[in-house]
Amino acid sequence: MQQASDQPRSFWHAGRLGLEPTISEAVRQDLERRGHVTAWVGEPLGGYQGIWIDHERGVLLGASDHRKDGIALGY
Repeated sequence: MQQASDQPRSFWHAGRLGLEPTISEAVRQDLERRGHVTAWVGEPLGGYQGIWIDHERGVLLGASDHRKDGIALGY
């Protein structure tokens, strides 16, 4: 869960694909070759905290987005 949250994000807004700066220039160029209009964004959109309930093992696993304040809590 944490690895998924940590991946770079893209956002569609106002006719452009906004890319977080952690996305490589090579990926941006490939997206543009495929017809996307891209722009670098300075601020991410949204946030994420998640809890996975593993009933089989009887544990809770949590992940939290590094882009925002927050914590994943469960009981």
